[in-house]
This record gives sequence, C-alpha cells and structure tokens, in this order.
Amino acid sequence: MSKELKTKVSIGAINFKLFDKVDFIDLYIEDQQGDTLFYFKRLGALLKSYDSEKQIIILKKLDLVGTKVHFYQHKNQEEFNYQFFIDYFDNQSKSGGGSWVIKSKKVQLYDSEFMLWDQTSSPPTIRKFDESHMVFSKINATFKDFTIVDDSIQFQ
Repeated sequence: MSKELKTKVSIGAINFKLFDKVDFIDLYIEDQQGDTLFYFKRLGALLKSYDSEKQIIILKKLDLVGTKVHFYQHKNQEEFNYQFFIDYFDNQSKSGGGSWVIKSKKVQLYDSEFMLWDQTSSPPTIRKFDESHMVFSKINATFKDFTIVDDSIQFQ
C-alpha cells in the first residue's frame, strides 16, 4: 500500500482469530509530506458479516485505541494533507464498481487525538473558537450504529 499511496504505511503486528476478529497493532500512515496522517496503537475489529458482491462490511464492534488523526493544510498547499488518501479510495471505488459500505454496531475510541490545522486560514478576531486550528486530545467516546458510505458518516 505504501507504493500505491506513495507514502509510508506500516503495521507493527496483526493478530487475528479466523473468520471474525482482527487487531492491527501500530498501524501508521504518513501524509505525502512525511508527517503523521493516521496512527492507531490498536485498531481492533470484530466482524459480523462481509459481502464482496454487495460491497458491505458489518462489524459487531470496532475499537480504536491511541488513535491520532492529523489533518494539515500548509500555506504552500492547495488541499489538506488527507486529500490524496480520499482520492485513492475514490478512484478504487470508481474502478471497482462502486463504494463500500462499512457498518458497526459499536465504535469505541480510547485515548485518541484529533488535530486540524489550516495554515492558509487566519485566526478569527471577533471570537475565541478557531475552527481552522483545533487540537483535541485524550478523547474517549462510544458511537452506536456507526455507518460509512462514500464520504458520509452517520452514528449516534
């Protein structure tokens, strides 16, 4: 996948139980500038069903532990650092006959971090909240009835 994405992708280990459980340990994906895009200390999935013809994956549970998501737009860039990643999967879905649907009854985040940093945007002057420069850490959350279709995410 590193070759296809033209960036570093690494996995420390994969633990699995045949047919229904997989854990990716130290899953790391860089952006094309060599910075962290995604990191998962552990990404664990418990599979309920998989249908390649209908292009749907249904999970009983998805655990994201020690996750880091870093979205940047540097001053000299036209797009955010994640755009190449989205374009890759968009092209895959177009050439492969459509988008996949991923559903999970439950998604849990443990000790996670999200950063969005847009250097092309100036901080606001009339309010304190700056939606273009955000860092949230130590995020713990539970999402129910989680669904991803194309670029849309739905959950409770």
